[in-house]
Amino acid sequence: MPGLNDYNNIKLNPMDISTIKDKLRLNYYCNILDLVTDIRLVYNNAILYNPDAVSSVLCCGKMLGIY
Repeated sequence: MPGLNDYNNIKLNPMDISTIKDKLRLNYYCNILDLVTDIRLVYNNAILYNPDAVSSVLCCGKMLGIY
């Protein structure tokens, strides 16, 4: 990921919106729970990667509540 040189060192299971989009296009998901799991992973990764970015963490927390 450009500009995130240490991202893969912090997260053991990276996920991003582009990957989810590609998986949707390729009909990779067998059910909605698999999709929701990946979406939650994006937000949880953002919280772990940016613990000092309070507004980002709060936004991610709100979004996790939706999913």
